Amino acid sequence: MAAGDFEEAKRWFEAGAQYHVDDDEIQLLEYNFGVLSALTGQTQTAREHFNKAKNCAIKSEASCAYQLHIRDGKLGYEEIFDPKSIQELADQAFATVSEM
Repeated sequence: MAAGDFEEAKRWFEAGAQYHVDDDEIQLLEYNFGVLSALTGQTQTAREHFNKAKNCAIKSEASCAYQLHIRDGKLGYEEIFDPKSIQELADQAFATVSEM
């Protein structure tokens, strides 16, 4: 996803979901699916993934993640390091997508 190859990212995320990632990775997978969906214009799907990420029983820890933003009226993203929590990022991303 960092290189902007969203189709390749989607294949990797789908493989992760298909092959049952560890319980502590599900929240991050749902969040990443949400980011990918938002960036490809699928805002309803993005919101669904962000809600799933927010409601995961087991929280993921990540050393880096993508954060959505709107600049000059356009949706974008940036990589951030040591995010506080995936749940907080999902809340922010849901709000960002809802602004569109």
